[in-house]
Amino acid sequence: MGAVTHPIALRATDNKLILVRPTRKEFSRSGNHGRFYYLRDEVDVLLYLEQSNSGKRSVILSICRLPQELCSRITDVAEALWIGFDTYYTADVEKALTLLHL
Repeated sequence: MGAVTHPIALRATDNKLILVRPTRKEFSRSGNHGRFYYLRDEVDVLLYLEQSNSGKRSVILSICRLPQELCSRITDVAEALWIGFDTYYTADVEKALTLLHL
């Protein structure tokens, strides 16, 4: 199992979160880490799903331009899925966040 850092960028539109794809990506040699570039005005929430070499998972909220209670709710859902279920993949967390009704 290797370390992974996966960003999830979201935009709030019509009481829903829409996944924002990066405009450019640069990866490390292993392909598990990298830099992702987004248009600043398109991202309301940016969080990172991380997994260490030992398998420990964490969620880091980097940017949230929404009310604090929504930021907390988004982080709670991501943590519940990413940390609470070690069988969930990054795509599962992305899908769940886009299904949230704000």
